[in-house]
Amino acid sequence: MLVYVSLLIYKAEKPKGYMPILRRLSAILGIEGVRGRAHTVMRVSRTNAELAFAIHNIASIADAEIDFSGDVLRDEAVFLICGETGSGKTTILDAICLALYADTPRLYSTKMQGVTMDAEKEVKIDDPRQLMRRNTAQAHASLTFIGSNGVNYEATWAVYRSRRKVNGTIQSKIWELKNLTTGVILN
Repeated sequence: MLVYVSLLIYKAEKPKGYMPILRRLSAILGIEGVRGRAHTVMRVSRTNAELAFAIHNIASIADAEIDFSGDVLRDEAVFLICGETGSGKTTILDAICLALYADTPRLYSTKMQGVTMDAEKEVKIDDPRQLMRRNTAQAHASLTFIGSNGVNYEATWAVYRSRRKVNGTIQSKIWELKNLTTGVILN
């Protein structure tokens, strides 16, 4: 079974700089002609690859893993994300966007402005690092998938506090796309 996953980036939600990032990711994955509003950036083949998604300390989710190649999801063509208010449905989608693009439409489209202080350092309200759970020292999202060129990749977004301590200063994000076949980091 082969399923193509399309990520829709609507004009109203498209952050500044999204298209160059999308074009670069598309070039790395072998996708041509990225101009429109919907782009297939990965295909999910559930028969020959480990397809997984992991979240650690992002928004309402402390730890979660989704195994797309496991028994429960392997043969399903459509997935439904459902749950109570605040249970982490949007956080799952945010974390996928963080892993692939190092940004999330939810923060870009917020009307809130300003900064918060983090150990004497200003951090903008719409900065994706704000999604790290409070009172934690690290957060990450990791997505393993097959590019449209047939190569296995792992996209990872992570943020840490200095000295890996809860009261440490928030550090710059780490964002990488790794070719799992060669081990080469592409960005």
